[in-house]
Amino acid sequence: MKIKCRHWVLTASITFLLSVNIEAVETKNGVDIIRRAELNATGFKDMVNRVSMTLIDSEGSVSEREMLIKIITLDEGESKTLTVFTKPSREKGFALLTHSHRSTADDQWLYLPASKRIKKIASNSVGSSFRGSEFTYEDIASQHRDHYRFDYINTESCGEKRCYVIDRFPEFDESSYTKTRLYIDTEYYLVQKGEFFDVKKTLFKTMLATNYIKHKNGVWKPESIVMENHNTHDKTEIRSLELKFDVGLSEREFSKLSLRKIR
Repeated sequence: MKIKCRHWVLTASITFLLSVNIEAVETKNGVDIIRRAELNATGFKDMVNRVSMTLIDSEGSVSEREMLIKIITLDEGESKTLTVFTKPSREKGFALLTHSHRSTADDQWLYLPASKRIKKIASNSVGSSFRGSEFTYEDIASQHRDHYRFDYINTESCGEKRCYVIDRFPEFDESSYTKTRLYIDTEYYLVQKGEFFDVKKTLFKTMLATNYIKHKNGVWKPESIVMENHNTHDKTEIRSLELKFDVGLSEREFSKLSLRKIR
């Protein structure tokens, strides 16, 4: 069954694999699954997350980084996100600003500290690697459900859990994926896995989210998200180190002008 939905937050992209604790429901039509999974993004006005990013190549070489991610939620399901590299020194100051829109494509700007330049990410570049990682600019974006179509496939085992399997198809030309297959557990409706298919409809990348933690505001957050590239066998892990909700962020902190003030 095909469903058009208004807003979907995956997160494959670091910050968006969140959930409230909701009762399980037996359903086979996909509509209730998506609606309940949408609740994953609710429950906070803003968020600050200090995370590590570990790049592991096919030979086992490791590169470590740290980032500070700030998110503020707005009306109509829109949001703004600022991601700033803090470690190591060669990466410090690189920043990505994302303005997520409900009815149009997201706007993204990259700040280059060495030249103090602000570079707009073109729509045909959203499939490019984000700072050499296995995450793309598209993965980092909010992924509003208005921009996708969802098909319920089946219910099957995923590790020790039972998962609903949903195929997500982009309805915009710039996507680097033909579809993403989502595995959402039937008990808490948390995204456990995502499989990303390229323009040749071949499995390209797999994302795993593990060690979900329920926070005091009822929101769940995975401690670790791993994205693996099946062509290169490289991996990137993003691990939450310190997470705070509702700290009083201002929308002024998410302007292009604010990028030049990053130290």
